[in-house]
Amino acid sequence: MSETRVVVQARLGSSRLPRKILQDVGGKPLLRLLVERLRGFHIVVAMPEGDAPDPELLAAVSGLNVVFCPGDEDDVLGRYLYATRDMAPGDKIVRVTGDCPLIDPFLVDEAIQMCSGIFGYASNTVMRSYPDGQDVECFTRLGLETLDKQAHRDREHVTRDAAEVLDHVPLVSRHPGSAHYKMSVDTREDLGRVRSLVRTWGEMSGWEDYYEGFGIFDEFVPDQLGAVLRRMCTVTGDGLQGLGGLPGAQIERREHARQAQLLQDRDEFVSDGHGSTPGERRGARSV
Repeated sequence: MSETRVVVQARLGSSRLPRKILQDVGGKPLLRLLVERLRGFHIVVAMPEGDAPDPELLAAVSGLNVVFCPGDEDDVLGRYLYATRDMAPGDKIVRVTGDCPLIDPFLVDEAIQMCSGIFGYASNTVMRSYPDGQDVECFTRLGLETLDKQAHRDREHVTRDAAEVLDHVPLVSRHPGSAHYKMSVDTREDLGRVRSLVRTWGEMSGWEDYYEGFGIFDEFVPDQLGAVLRRMCTVTGDGLQGLGGLPGAQIERREHARQAQLLQDRDEFVSDGHGSTPGERRGARSV
């Protein structure tokens, strides 16, 4: 029977936000949130050698079924090879990075399902139509060995040539505009954004719910004010909390119009023979 393993690429060292995988998001370390969202998958965290024994890191995922696999800090591809050394050629490996705490497990499952054949490769990172932070790739152990032979001196980028040398199947979103939004954490500003999404929409929502939160904000707030107001407000399904100066009636009218458009989109979607509506699927995708 074939095995599937999720390998999370993570490290404590980061020049822009040191120890970011241990930063608090919703009352727990960022890495713990990521692992809890992917519960049910076999998870291995591929860390640089010097990070794996860190007591705070071990405490962050205490009680969870996680295996730490140390390796060379600069040889990320080598870390993946070592973390999957006991897998059969046709077994599947899912690549996720540790700075994506809001990764949607349904996207992970979709990548696994779409990765077929001994040289299969499914990803949403080559043709980008999902938010930054929903990045997922799936390939086989033999595919990883093939990439290793192609890598030469570039050991930092695991799947740089994957779309060329493997049988690539792109995962395409129904919301291609979402690719402009960021749900990963590289800076303190990114961390604040993710904290706001979790505080407003919960820590186990699907990626489309978080994306909808961005959409509500963009509808109510002009671009010129966005950089300032994003730090002052919380986006909710009822509008913007913390913006006493915006006319409530105007916001309410625009929200009613938005809801009417969503209903129209739903009816058109069903009439086209797709079965369940986007909203119903969104509900089903809650983790």
